[in-house]
Amino acid sequence: MRYLVPLLCAVFLFCLPGMAQGRQTTRAWNKHEGSIQGQMNSASSTQEQQHGPDLAELQREAGELTGLSQSVSADIDALRKGLLAKDLDEKLKRIEKLSKKLRIQIAPPLN
Repeated sequence: MRYLVPLLCAVFLFCLPGMAQGRQTTRAWNKHEGSIQGQMNSASSTQEQQHGPDLAELQREAGELTGLSQSVSADIDALRKGLLAKDLDEKLKRIEKLSKKLRIQIAPPLN
């Protein structure tokens, strides 16, 4: 009995910091969860304002993407002969940018 009280005090003192950390983590998690929910709400309201992708712009960008891919193919053939096109890097970056933009515009909205 004489050792029970100090033992309980020691256990309580060792558990106290862990309990406080758990509360802070929960608060931080709830705050993070709230900010994500707010971002999703603002994104959905922005998507509701838009009436869908501009089909003429999509067609133009797809045509540009096709032309770029054909010219890159020709540049790769020239590379086999030892000729490196100056703008090959720029074309490849433009292809990445266009494909990402098209993918975003075509993707269905998340609700």
